[in-house]
Amino acid sequence: MGIVECIKYCKKILFKKLEVITHKNNIGANANIIRAIEISEANYTWILCDDDTLQLDYLGDVIEILEEEKIDLIHVGAHKNNLWADYAGQITGVRDAYEKGYHYFRFSSFLPCNIFKTSLFQNEFLIDAYNNITNGYPHMPFLLEQYKKNSLFYVSQKQLVVASETGQSYSHTQFCFWWLKTCLLLVDKKDVRNAFIDQWSSAKEPMKASLNFIFETYKNINDRSSKFELTRFVNRYYERSDAYKFNIEKKIYELTHNSYFRILKKNKF
Repeated sequence: MGIVECIKYCKKILFKKLEVITHKNNIGANANIIRAIEISEANYTWILCDDDTLQLDYLGDVIEILEEEKIDLIHVGAHKNNLWADYAGQITGVRDAYEKGYHYFRFSSFLPCNIFKTSLFQNEFLIDAYNNITNGYPHMPFLLEQYKKNSLFYVSQKQLVVASETGQSYSHTQFCFWWLKTCLLLVDKKDVRNAFIDQWSSAKEPMKASLNFIFETYKNINDRSSKFELTRFVNRYYERSDAYKFNIEKKIYELTHNSYFRILKKNKF
């Protein structure tokens, strides 16, 4: 069965409201994410990816929350081996949940984790989302704002989607700068630091893992301005004791003989 026949079958037998929208030109995955939200006419929008695992046996609680229309954000799934059960079935403030140990930033970065209140996103965050396309996470301005406001959100009783963590199309370096620049949208120094490190929450030592990730990125890029950006980020958003503890700042510094970097280090920039 070809793709056209498959779509016709699904629309006729399985999903009577199925609509396939194809752009005249290829606008890229990230722009497609925002276009999907922009054209959505539903009260809530849930965007899925084709390589993740859906587990739709336990939809009751989520449907109930959706029908009440009181919550702007619902989390319905994330990565394997997390502490989902500790927060499942709860309505709580986003910042409150993070401070209690919920990995809000890591989970939110996984697009299918989030069911958005469509009108709120469309009315307040479309421009910010389009602006953040180049940083790989166009949906994150909406989610970072929910953190800043400590907005109420709901965590589903069971994970409805589990992230696939293999076969990614982006490079190590791309991911590093995408996430770094997305976290910088938070502005507050402590929040930026927490958001960036939370991406490595599955590691035994998240801080060490994140610093090592920066170091590995640093080793593999030749662009001087990018090296400077990474060095500045470590100096500004990590405690110097953290960097020295894991011997990362020294590694980064020793990779360059540029006097400007030495001035930065000497003056603790």
